[in-house]
Amino acid sequence: ILVSVFIIAILISLQGIANGFRILSELNLGVTFLFMLLVLLFGPTIYLISAFTENIGTYLSGLIRIGFKTYAYDVEHLDWFMDWTVFYWAWWFSWAPGFGIFIARISRGRTLREFIFGVLMVPSLFFVLWFTVFGNGAIWVNEHLAKGALGQAVNNVGSLLFDFLSYLPYSGLTKTLALFIITLFFIVTINFGIYTLNNIAIEDKSQVSPRWQSMFWGGLLSAVTFVLYLFGGIEILQSTMLFFSLPFALLMSVMAWSLLKGLRFERQYYSTEVSDLWTGANWRSRLRQLVIEPKRDDAILHLKTTALLAMRELRQLLIGTYGLNVTLQQHFGRDNNQLVFSIENGLAEDFFYQITLFEKPEPETAQVHHALMVSTNIQLEGYPLSITNEEDLIVDILQCYERYMKELDFVIS
Repeated sequence: ILVSVFIIAILISLQGIANGFRILSELNLGVTFLFMLLVLLFGPTIYLISAFTENIGTYLSGLIRIGFKTYAYDVEHLDWFMDWTVFYWAWWFSWAPGFGIFIARISRGRTLREFIFGVLMVPSLFFVLWFTVFGNGAIWVNEHLAKGALGQAVNNVGSLLFDFLSYLPYSGLTKTLALFIITLFFIVTINFGIYTLNNIAIEDKSQVSPRWQSMFWGGLLSAVTFVLYLFGGIEILQSTMLFFSLPFALLMSVMAWSLLKGLRFERQYYSTEVSDLWTGANWRSRLRQLVIEPKRDDAILHLKTTALLAMRELRQLLIGTYGLNVTLQQHFGRDNNQLVFSIENGLAEDFFYQITLFEKPEPETAQVHHALMVSTNIQLEGYPLSITNEEDLIVDILQCYERYMKELDFVIS
């Protein structure tokens, strides 16, 4: 079964994030909601709804108190604290960096408020609902239907869910659905690991990882899982994860400081007026760029850093805040180095802002002149790029887009 799951996961990962992983995740989420709804309807519905309301209040009222509880004065429950609280603390520390990369990649264009709501608030509310339906539901079944049988089998985690479903109506349907969901969770988790490792390993984060790389990470994950499972089962897998979580806990402290530093920088960035392009604040840098001809490597570096980062930031804002359809194409090679920033317009030709590295040989001196040239819908013949920072380039793109929209309005009218 595990071999089949890994093979399916690797094959899906080869289809890419858009065609494979997203569809599988949406299917997993939909089937999981259906499964939870069936258990809610087939179980003690009124009791579970009442328990859900009370559980929210219990969670919120005890969040600080329980969050700092280490059972120093409650020694008889210290083993439970180590086996559950500390274990899951380490579990989430080990998952957090990779999961953060994944969430960040799919959250382009979101504000911090939307990110916190979608990543913290909604999942927390869903977890309370999930634990209410299955946790309170199992307690109720154990007391009223199973007469304590579920409590006696509490250590047999693998079959406890199916034992619980046996006491509900249509158990054959719910058991089949549960097995299908567990399989989907395995496949989605493996794809998540492959995607995260691909993102860490590839140099250009905007490029799609090659197929052989997805197969390599999938095979490596499969091999490590099988070896650990054969030598110690689930326990050794959990112990390995617990062992490697401590370095991630230290790493996350550094990441938290980096996040705070980044937010301060962004606040300062957006609080300044975006008018340097026309006030002459950066005229010395522009003069140097106009007078001193850049080398090929310097021009490509400027294209890959300043220009690409500026276009990515503007694209993220236009998509996430204003819902525009924006594409960013990048080509870096021996004979073709260019960036093309496009904004779709259903009524006319799409707006584009293209930066291209031109190389013109000089036959008499055997020298090659390099220049970054800009061409747009407004000025097809192109003009030299004399911009040295991201903010100025964003202003230049927006001004060209403004002229494009004005000419478009004139043609339509």
